[in-house]
Amino acid sequence: MRELELHIPAVEPVAFSATHRPHHTALDSLRGLAALSMAFFHMNWTSPLYGLAYVRNSYLMVDVFFVLSGFVIFYAYQGKIGSLKEARRFLWLRFWRVYPVHFLFLIVFGLIEVAKFFAQLHYGLVANHPALEDNNLRSFLANLFLVQGLNPTRALSFNGPSWTISVEFAAYILFAGLFLVVRSPAAIVKVSLAISVAAIALLAWLGKGQVAFTNIFGIVPCTAGFFLGVVVCALAAYLRNSVHVAAHTGLVTGMAAATIGLFMAFLAIRHTGYMPIAVFPLSAGMIFLVALAPAAGVLRFLHLGPLRWLGAISYSVYMAQEAAIWLVKALLRFATHARDIPVPGHQPVLAVISPIGTVAAAFTVLLVLGIAQLTYNLVEMPWRDWSRSYALRDSLYRQISDAGKREPTE
Repeated sequence: MRELELHIPAVEPVAFSATHRPHHTALDSLRGLAALSMAFFHMNWTSPLYGLAYVRNSYLMVDVFFVLSGFVIFYAYQGKIGSLKEARRFLWLRFWRVYPVHFLFLIVFGLIEVAKFFAQLHYGLVANHPALEDNNLRSFLANLFLVQGLNPTRALSFNGPSWTISVEFAAYILFAGLFLVVRSPAAIVKVSLAISVAAIALLAWLGKGQVAFTNIFGIVPCTAGFFLGVVVCALAAYLRNSVHVAAHTGLVTGMAAATIGLFMAFLAIRHTGYMPIAVFPLSAGMIFLVALAPAAGVLRFLHLGPLRWLGAISYSVYMAQEAAIWLVKALLRFATHARDIPVPGHQPVLAVISPIGTVAAAFTVLLVLGIAQLTYNLVEMPWRDWSRSYALRDSLYRQISDAGKREPTE
């Protein structure tokens, strides 16, 4: 650890500068694949896909998101948060990066809830989940103020996956505060490691890891993954320019491919007891090696056009999937008169015949991708670009204003 302390400052200008980010594409592709895997997990109707262990365990992809987020945020903002003004700018940019899409689907599910209420009131039609049961005013306000994932006693509400955005924004606040309190890069890495280890230990203590991967106590797995991502990013930055790594790129590429295969195998087996906790070291190792590996050999697939596109729209894919799946399930119920059947340890499953379920799954993927592309073009990117331009104008205005207040000197 002493050697790491001595060398971190020397590699920062290369590893974290705006012109040296060759591995974001591969990490974005991983995030896109994770988001699509989550969509398959949420398609809870009978089909050949539903019974696959990989699909049933893809809820663990949430924790991959958290590690990726910590990696990317530290990569982008390390060295850029040294004052309260810079911390405010960071939180401003992150808020407008995630909130507009969240707000859009909150309104969509709010309108669905209103429609269900009037259908029940005027026509006696009771939905599978009665109107305003979980999606009530209290839940709406929690979602509106982005705190829905911080309440350990509440069930998922409105756009269910958005609980992760809630806890991740809390991690952003903690991240910015850490930079304001701890100045040394090596010290920040040490504190992040301590936070992550403590959070993982707490998850194990809470109940053999099972509670770690629901919205209950969601801030704990988020903190564990996010700050583990910070540590992984710092370690990758330290090793990137190492002569030993540069001389063994083929070995690093092979190891990265092996960790991807190992992680997929981990998802493809039945999980019991403490096993889900392994998602943290496995995802950290995968992200670490993919970040170090060149865009060549067996990892070239992560740089192909379709995966790059999927990575670009991955946030919209994640946020849009619940709405698309709700619509398809409503159509399946209307067309087939299917009913939900209870499944121990899982959400109820809509019982349709397998061919119909397969066609519905394929249609849902196309629908999710289509909605995500529209959301990306019309909401996600415009608000991101606006927040950046506003922050830049505000920064320039403050500089000009401060310069005008200074008294001329001789």
